Amino acid sequence: MLPIHYHEFRVTRRAEELGGGWDLQLLKDGRPVGGRVFVPDEYRDTEQTCAAAVKEGGAWLEAQPGAVCWAAYLETLS
Repeated sequence: MLPIHYHEFRVTRRAEELGGGWDLQLLKDGRPVGGRVFVPDEYRDTEQTCAAAVKEGGAWLEAQPGAVCWAAYLETLS
C-alpha cells in the first residue's frame, strides 16, 4: 500500500516591488517541496502568467503517486 500524502499548490500575487507576477508554491503534507516565480513579460500579460502558474501546479498534482487528496489555492485577480 502506498503512503497517503496531502498535496496542494498555491498561486499568490507577488509584490510589485519584487517585479509583480505570481508565486507558485508546491506543498506536500503542508510543507513546501518546490515552486517557481511567474512574471509577466512581452509575451504574457498578468492573467496569462497566472494561468501558466495554475497549469504547472495542476500538472504537478497529477504527477504525484499515492495522492488521494489535493487542493489548489488561487488569490483572486481583483
